[in-house]
Amino acid sequence: IKLFVREDGRAEVSSLLATPLFSFPSVNIELVPLSRDHEDWGTADVLRHHAARITRDFIVMSCDFISDARLQPMIDQFRANN
Repeated sequence: IKLFVREDGRAEVSSLLATPLFSFPSVNIELVPLSRDHEDWGTADVLRHHAARITRDFIVMSCDFISDARLQPMIDQFRANN
């Protein structure tokens, strides 16, 4: 998982991910810092700038998306039709 975070908030996010609330031992979460110089970038700009880091299929999720929905059926549907 690549988690794009503002550079000035990276330490806070890292600390939060280290708490028991976010204990995912089998998941590797890479924090990718974003400079404040690019604060006006939208999602597509960030993805374009970091395209070399994206080496597989991926899902873009908004930071305010919270759900217990299973993503696998949606991924399977996409792969079957694309």
